[in-house]
Amino acid sequence: MGGKFKQDKVLTAIVGSFPKPRYAYPGSWDDLIDSMGAVFDDGEQRFGKREFKRRLDRAALWALKNQNAAGTDIETDGEERRGHFVLSILRGLGGFDFKKIQKVVIRDVLERPVPTCTGPIRYKGQIVVD
Repeated sequence: MGGKFKQDKVLTAIVGSFPKPRYAYPGSWDDLIDSMGAVFDDGEQRFGKREFKRRLDRAALWALKNQNAAGTDIETDGEERRGHFVLSILRGLGGFDFKKIQKVVIRDVLERPVPTCTGPIRYKGQIVVD
């Protein structure tokens, strides 16, 4: 391999998301999963768009400060701005009907509600980046 980069330690990072602080999402984890993340998205209606964004920014900063204090090498926002790790992405794509729900078994043990793919999957615009 070219270059003079020498890595002398194993880099650390988190995998997954930080818990949602009560000020950003007061509901339970079960509600978040069972609603396919929709109850999280209702935070905009619950708090108002500007206030909800402020709370999510505060939660992301909290996640970053915790990772920094722990000495994590590669930090993230803790995925504080999304309700469900997969379905929040699907909500930003065309071709999925969130009113036509079906149940699927995940990891051979968990039954979860999911939207139905009703047509070609298409990009509608930015999903994760504000």
